[in-house]
Amino acid sequence: MDAVARLNESAQARLEIPDDVSREAFGPNPYDPDRAAPAAQQGRRQGRSFAEQVSAIW
Repeated sequence: MDAVARLNESAQARLEIPDDVSREAFGPNPYDPDRAAPAAQQGRRQGRSFAEQVSAIW
């Protein structure tokens, strides 16, 4: 069995996408520097909301 096959037997993954509040904070242009601080704040807020679940599989 190769390394990828062994990893697939026990690997866990979690996909998180920006919630509505986070999407609103970064707006239509994710490269807009005026929205960087609000987007970062909302990203941290959202990240804290699922940090415990992520740490359980990390």
